[in-house]
Amino acid sequence: MHTVPMVEMDLIMQGHLDHVVNSLVNETRGATDRETIRGLVYEAYEEIAADAKFDQFIPILTLRQARLLLEMRERLSGKRQKQAESVLIVCGTNAGRSQVAAALLRFYAPGLLDVVSAGQNPREGINEDAVAYMRERGVELTDYPKRLRTEYIQLADHIIFAGSNEADVPEDKDVERWPIPHTTGLDRDALEDAVRMIDDRVRGFLGRVLPQAEIPPSILEVRA
Repeated sequence: MHTVPMVEMDLIMQGHLDHVVNSLVNETRGATDRETIRGLVYEAYEEIAADAKFDQFIPILTLRQARLLLEMRERLSGKRQKQAESVLIVCGTNAGRSQVAAALLRFYAPGLLDVVSAGQNPREGINEDAVAYMRERGVELTDYPKRLRTEYIQLADHIIFAGSNEADVPEDKDVERWPIPHTTGLDRDALEDAVRMIDDRVRGFLGRVLPQAEIPPSILEVRA
């Protein structure tokens, strides 16, 4: 792991990343050394900065990605035990289908699943039409586009391919493949149809893996 970022940054951004390192050092309470954390922060920064539209969001997204990478590292090494069943949702760009599915899983089963979304070729940002549509129904798309990593696959109990995209998956993984169309460039009716397909699949998945959980009504039901 390198400890010098390959993507150029100014002194202000360097200060932000130093703050991210300090935050994670405090969070880990000495369980992981500072240089290891610094390397993960720089790795996260390079991934986020390469596709970022607005610099002001880079520090917080870098913190979130570095925290995820640190958690993955600790789980793979046995330092951290998983707290819930883990679900990985994959689509091509991690900008629409997988974002909606991840948000719905968290909405319907808060705290019951560890959800990660990713894409083979992530876009710079999330589909704004999908963000607006889901927000109208009380669901926020809080994830951010990131590329699919081997670690995500290794640590996932369940892997969902939302669309035709595939990846090498060990035989012991629970895999679902959802034939969901792209959500980009759709008119409102077509977008609602796509979200409904995702919603149906999410609710079916939850019924299978969390049969005892009380799942609230669908966000697409007509509200009085």
